[in-house]
Amino acid sequence: MFTHHATRSGALMIVSFIGSITERSPIPMPGFDKAIDSQCSGVVVDLSGVEYINSIGVSSFMDTFNYLRGKGLNVVLCSPIPPVFKVLKLARTELIVPVTETRSEAKQLIYAFPGKKTSHPRENILLIMGKVNIKEGLAKVLKETEQEANYNIVTALNPARAWKILGGKGIQLLILDVTTDAGQGQHLLKQVRTNRELKGLPFVVASDEKHLSDAAYYTKNGADDILRYPFNPYETPVRIRTALSLFYSWQKDVEFLKATNNQPGYRQSIR
Repeated sequence: MFTHHATRSGALMIVSFIGSITERSPIPMPGFDKAIDSQCSGVVVDLSGVEYINSIGVSSFMDTFNYLRGKGLNVVLCSPIPPVFKVLKLARTELIVPVTETRSEAKQLIYAFPGKKTSHPRENILLIMGKVNIKEGLAKVLKETEQEANYNIVTALNPARAWKILGGKGIQLLILDVTTDAGQGQHLLKQVRTNRELKGLPFVVASDEKHLSDAAYYTKNGADDILRYPFNPYETPVRIRTALSLFYSWQKDVEFLKATNNQPGYRQSIR
C-alpha cells in the first residue's frame, strides 16, 4: 500500500509517494488530478519514499504519464532509491518520462521546456501472425492503457515475409505467434540470432496456455521472453518495455564497439 501527498510549488505540482506500489490504480493515479484541476505547467513525481514497486505499479505510472501528456502537462520523476530505479530502468520508463536524481534537477528540467509536451519517436514492433489475431489483441491492450501513440505495429503473415521486412531495418522488437509454422518460426529465430546486423534484436514469442511448451522451446534457443494471450493490460506493456530495453542496450554496445574500433591502436591494445 502507498500514500501520496500533493503540494503546489509555483507553476508546478509536486506529488510525493510513500510505501510500496504494487496494485493497479485508477488513471490518473491519486494526486495527479489536482495538477489538472490547478492548471499547472508540469508535475514533479518524488519517489524518495517509495520502498518497492513492481510491474503493476510501473504500468499504473506509465498509464498516468501518458494521460497527463495528453492534457499538455510535462512530467519528471525524481529521487528513486536504487532498487526502485532498477525496476524503472528495466521498464525503460525514461522513454516515457525523464528520471532525475533530485527534486531540484526535476524542476530545472521541466522549466527548460515550459508548455511543451515531451515527445518520443514511435517504436516499430513487427508481429508475425499465426492462427490467433495477436494484432487485434495487442492493439486493444495498447488502447486500454493509452499507449497507442508509442508504437507502430507492422505485421507479417509468415516468417519468410518477416525476414524481408527485417532486411529494411527500422524494427525495434519482433513478436512471433507460436501457432505459426513451427519450422519457419524456428528458422527465423536462427536467422536473426546468427545475423550480424540483427542478432541483438529482441525476439519475443506470444502463446496461449495450450502452446506454452512450444514457446519454451523458443526461449531455450534464443528467444527473450513469452507474452501470454489473451494479453494482460497490466503485464503486457511492461514486458514490451523490458524487451525494448534489450534493443537499446544492444544498440549502445554496437555504437561503443564502432567508436572504439575506430580509435588508432585499439585493436592492438586488446590483443
